[in-house]
Amino acid sequence: MKILSFGEIIWDVFPTGPLMGGAPFNFAAHASKLGAEVYMASAVGSDDLGKGALNNADKYGVKKDFIGVNDKKTGQCLVLFDVNNQPSYDIVDNVAYDYIDYNDKMSDIEFDAVCFGTLAIRHQYNKDSIKEILNKTKHKEVLTDVNIRKPFSSKESVLFSLESATILKVSDEELPVVLDYAFGIAESDYKKAARLFSEKYNNIKLVIITLGSKGSYVYDVKNKEEFSTGCPDVKVISTVGAGDSFSAAFMVSYLSGKSIPECLEKATEVSTYVVMHEGAIPD
Repeated sequence: MKILSFGEIIWDVFPTGPLMGGAPFNFAAHASKLGAEVYMASAVGSDDLGKGALNNADKYGVKKDFIGVNDKKTGQCLVLFDVNNQPSYDIVDNVAYDYIDYNDKMSDIEFDAVCFGTLAIRHQYNKDSIKEILNKTKHKEVLTDVNIRKPFSSKESVLFSLESATILKVSDEELPVVLDYAFGIAESDYKKAARLFSEKYNNIKLVIITLGSKGSYVYDVKNKEEFSTGCPDVKVISTVGAGDSFSAAFMVSYLSGKSIPECLEKATEVSTYVVMHEGAIPD
C-alpha cells in the first residue's frame, strides 16, 4: 500500500515546548505506523527545525523522497489552549512548506491514495503543485481533509478540495464554513450535509464527518448507506492531531479492504489514544 501525503510540515509550539506536527505529516506518520508505505510531499528550511523534521520523518518511517529543502524558514505554529482545552493556532505564513514542488519521480509510483488538506494550498504555488500531482500521478483515491485555519481558509481552496476528493473528511466544527462556501447555506444536520456534498460532487464516494466527543459518521454515496460510531469516555489531554490520526487509520483500513464499520472502529481506537496524550504522534 502506497500513499502520498501532500502538505505542511510544522513544528507545533506548545506551552511546554515544540513538537513535530502539521496535519499531512501527522497523517503520514500514523499511516506509516499502521503499516503503509507513505511518501511525504512537502518542504522544510535548512534551519535546525528543518533538520529535526527530516530526522522525525526517519523516526516514523515516512519517506523523504519528495521533501524539498529551500531558503525559507521551516513551518511553525503556536498552539494555545482555552479553558475547555480546545486548541487555537497561530500559523506562520510564507514558510518552506508554501513552496512544495512536483517531482517527476512521483509519476513512477502507483499510489493507492493521494491525501491533502486545505492549509497547504493557501497560496497559488502549492495549488499548482497539487494540481500537477493529481494530473500526472497514478492513484486510486484522493482523500481531502478540509482544515479551516483562519485567516488562511478560502472558498477557492475548499471548493478545489471538494472537486478533487473521492473521500471527503470534515469535522462538525468546520462543516458550517464548508457548507457556506459550497452552497451558501447553513445546515445544522450533518446527515443532510453529507447528502448535499454527494449530490453536487459526483467524484465523492465517501463523506466522513467527525463529531468530536459524539463520535463520527460516514455516508457511503454509491450504496446510500450510513454508518456511525460513538467515542469512548476518556480523559482528554489534547485534541491536537486527533483528526489526522483518525484519517490515517480509516484510510489504511479502507485501502486494506476493510468494511466501513471496521474502518471506523480502527479510526476511533487510534484517535482515542491520541487525545489521551499531548502531541499529535504519541509513542
